Amino acid sequence: MECLNCHTPLEMAPSQLYARCPSCRSLFMNVAGNWQLYPVEKAEQESIERSLGFSNTADESVE
Repeated sequence: MECLNCHTPLEMAPSQLYARCPSCRSLFMNVAGNWQLYPVEKAEQESIERSLGFSNTADESVE
């Protein structure tokens, strides 16, 4: 699956219900089989990523 914004391959959360883009940091959620943008405030991004099951922040995963 690719980011709907920048077309970078997404990383999936362990639940496979959420995904994030390591490039533009967008979050997505699977709603009834359709991927939709999961809008979050920048200040809350890191804590939301952790709560969704991502092991590290997107900033740390980009090398």
